[in-house]
Amino acid sequence: MNLLLDTHVLLWWYAGTELDEETVNQISTTDNAIWVSAAMRINQNLGKLEVPSTIMTLLEEDGFEP
Repeated sequence: MNLLLDTHVLLWWYAGTELDEETVNQISTTDNAIWVSAAMRINQNLGKLEVPSTIMTLLEEDGFEP
């Protein structure tokens, strides 16, 4: 299955909060392709969102697709 993560879901995933068990299981399943919304980068570039400078490295390490 392909999953597109909203910016909030992605940030909650890395914070380890706010996600129900089914969502965590779906994101954790290596059979699923996980895509990350470009809205995160857009909001970051507009100064509306602060994310760790290592976010792209984290995404790559976790196998998420931009």
